[in-house]
Amino acid sequence: MPGAGGAAASAWLYRIAANDGTAIASVSPNAILGKLIDESQGQYDPARFVYLAGAERGTRLCMTFAHSRVKTLEDARVVRAVIGATSAGSPTREYAAMFKHTTGAKFEIVSGYKGPPDLFIAMERGEIDGVCGLDWATLKSQQPGWLRESKLNLLVQGALDPDPELGARGVPTPWRYIGNDIDRRAVALMVSFQQAFGKAYLAPPGVPAAQVSTLRAAFEAVLADKDLLAEAERLRIEIAPQSGESVQRVVQGAYAAPAPVIARLKAIIEP
Repeated sequence: MPGAGGAAASAWLYRIAANDGTAIASVSPNAILGKLIDESQGQYDPARFVYLAGAERGTRLCMTFAHSRVKTLEDARVVRAVIGATSAGSPTREYAAMFKHTTGAKFEIVSGYKGPPDLFIAMERGEIDGVCGLDWATLKSQQPGWLRESKLNLLVQGALDPDPELGARGVPTPWRYIGNDIDRRAVALMVSFQQAFGKAYLAPPGVPAAQVSTLRAAFEAVLADKDLLAEAERLRIEIAPQSGESVQRVVQGAYAAPAPVIARLKAIIEP
């Protein structure tokens, strides 16, 4: 169900879908977090959805191509880097802006690319230095050769705690570069939400407790299924199961954040 980056599907689930447990959605994190940033986005309340499970713990990155002069986040705080992005509300724009406004990175953000394939081409031919907001698991799946051949400089990982693989590669988290407390809390809200909501499944408000319990147990079982995990490994797809209850807590916690933190988050994700 295309439309507004998942907002159309979210509104349909909230207002029209049957709440008997037969309707399940998976939408982008921005369809849920975006409502916190822009209250006019869609006619639904994300905190009232019933969250059934999470299948990923995404860690989003900023990176440049090998030929860029910007090799590290320290370099980016001194040397200008052209960072490509897609459309408004996308992680590629929001993460680039967030790190630009909080870590001192001298990013020049150029929007309008259609998606990751176009961004990869633009990086390779030197049209842009790099990109932000791409998920580590997705990058490993889509560009294993670039990683194997060290064609990417991984500048910073958007994580509360370092991803073990990225930590082993020496990729820093942003916290030592962010001095302002409100900035730190705003970035932490964004990062924790994106990590918890990498691939989540939800149902409409009002689904009876018995059906919710059944669906959550079913998702928990399938995300531990040996055949599913073997197929995912073959396809280079990482699965990191999370309970519906834990995803629910993250969403409700985000929507209960103090007004100054939300206001600052709105400001720092604008290019």
